Amino acid sequence: MSMKILKNISLKDFNTFGIGGPARFFASVKSIDELKEALQFAKKRRLKIFILGGGSNTVFDDKGFNGLIIRNNIKGLKFLKKGNSVLVEVGGGEDWDGFVEKTVSKNFWGLENLSLIPGTVGASPIQNIGAYGVEVSEFIIKVETINLKTLKKKTFSNKECKFSYRNSFFKTKKGKDFFIIKVFFKLKKNGVPNLKYKDVSEYFESSKKKITQKNIRQAIIKIRNRKLPDLEKFGTGGSFFKNPIISKKDFDELNGKYHGLKGYIEGNKVKISLAFIMDHICGLKGYREGNFSLYKNQPLAIVNFGKGSFEELKKFKNKIQKKVFQKTKIKIEEEVFLVDSK
Repeated sequence: MSMKILKNISLKDFNTFGIGGPARFFASVKSIDELKEALQFAKKRRLKIFILGGGSNTVFDDKGFNGLIIRNNIKGLKFLKKGNSVLVEVGGGEDWDGFVEKTVSKNFWGLENLSLIPGTVGASPIQNIGAYGVEVSEFIIKVETINLKTLKKKTFSNKECKFSYRNSFFKTKKGKDFFIIKVFFKLKKNGVPNLKYKDVSEYFESSKKKITQKNIRQAIIKIRNRKLPDLEKFGTGGSFFKNPIISKKDFDELNGKYHGLKGYIEGNKVKISLAFIMDHICGLKGYREGNFSLYKNQPLAIVNFGKGSFEELKKFKNKIQKKVFQKTKIKIEEEVFLVDSK
């Protein structure tokens, strides 16, 4: 076997929350051949498998993981220009923000509003990552995968990915059978700036800076750094909860009760600001219990002050969900994957 399978590796170092016990087995794969080797190793021993990217959206049980963790470390970046469009082929193990930085440095438009999101390129379609008025699904044309059970390649079109808010086919039971090797993006040489998000438009109004792609990236980085906890100082997974999507009727009722509720119309539904609910309706901004708190500048983010356990995090998030439900009758969902040891 050309690739090393490591034993009893602490998972604390492989997720941004800094929580987790040992993985019974751990493999970092750099190619399809290495992935197949790792899968054969797991099959022989009848091991459970978990696919890991950058670990910015994953928290592991303190008891560890009794199986094989396969970390996607497949690299590669190719730009193919055609007319006003640019086709980009990116390995699933590439760092997301490093990739975004390269597209901006080459003046290829589309992903600048998604700057500074932690994680890997391979995780971006799974979560359908989004921020500041942009979702990655707007730019993905296809996703190349390997079926973990049959070891056959399969390419998914944008439509087949079944993208929705922070969701995709890859989050379903069937979708979890696919390992993302490459993601293909379509960007533009001459794009239109997306300033529809209030924080971004206000940044340019107050700074009087020229609206360029590089300046949009800098604006996003400044806004994110101001709002979200520093990964160097705290354990966190960024936004822990999704913004709820509710009916227009429910939105009108809530807004009648709590004025100023922010809502964004999506078809016949309304996506509402959970940060507003937590702060202005539930009074939870900065709420702390034990080793965990909702971040003072962005209550969607949960912060681990260093000694928090997996069970403590689960209790804390359950308490937040309960408090929001008691006030609004809305069941809020987490964005972050909680991986138990079983």
